Amino acid sequence: MSRKVYILITPLAILLLHRISLGGVYSTRDEAISRVFRDGEQVEKITLYLTREEKRRASRRAKAEIRSRLFTYYRGMKDGMVTGYISFASHVVRTKYAVTMVVVNPDMTLRSVEVVAFYEPEEYLPIRRWFEQFAGRRLDKELWPKRGIQTVTGATMSVNSIVREVRKVLAVFETVVSDRR
Repeated sequence: MSRKVYILITPLAILLLHRISLGGVYSTRDEAISRVFRDGEQVEKITLYLTREEKRRASRRAKAEIRSRLFTYYRGMKDGMVTGYISFASHVVRTKYAVTMVVVNPDMTLRSVEVVAFYEPEEYLPIRRWFEQFAGRRLDKELWPKRGIQTVTGATMSVNSIVREVRKVLAVFETVVSDRR
């Protein structure tokens, strides 16, 4: 092959390999919701506008700043009973966004946490098994990396941002949603 062909192919190959190493959207909002709420559960989208005081209380409870006063979540209902809640938290990991789905039980414990979109390189994303440690947890002093949440070598920023978003979502549910039920 000639030198000209190498000059053309090399940047394309580098661009392709770089693109492959980046994450992306793993599931749409509707796909994620349908995995959680099944068997005839009705899903209602609810948007709250937090007062300044509610935002302040939730931020203090989360020990992380909640920037927006707008909070949207989905409530699952079956036979007139709440079966759970879902909130999607969009956050920056390093320089790019991730979207984390936080599923909360009616008793305000975590059911599950899942990343549904991740635009950083995938090697910065914790493995699926890491997310299992959130099930059954509450918003307490153990819901921090290096305490009750294991850290992941090479994914420190992802772990920190995911845990921070989970704490914020739980804080809003505890301080605002449970009061407005």
